[in-house]
Amino acid sequence: MFQRANVPVLGVVQNMDGFVCPHCGQAVAIFPESHEHRHQLDELPCLGRIPLDPVAVTNGDKGYPIVVSLADSPVALAFEQVAVQVVQQLAARKSQSVDQHTTAAPDKEEDMHERED
Repeated sequence: MFQRANVPVLGVVQNMDGFVCPHCGQAVAIFPESHEHRHQLDELPCLGRIPLDPVAVTNGDKGYPIVVSLADSPVALAFEQVAVQVVQQLAARKSQSVDQHTTAAPDKEEDMHERED
């Protein structure tokens, strides 16, 4: 959808990707996987999966980011992984953009020498 509108997309973050029971540690899928637009999402890199965590919600509502209040929790680590992936995707895009500009732009020094001749 965004690509058709020429909106750059870095990837997909799967929010509320399961729930880990605080009592037994079992991971439970809460929402069924939607297959309607799955083929479009499969073409994009997955930047991360953020599990549903009631503590993250409560702390966030109080103004305490989970990456600060519970820095070693699975949710905080998932957010950090998303941040790393976003930085990597942006760096790759920047590198591609620089490569395209340097190969597309004529060498100014050569251009100046040609004019002098």
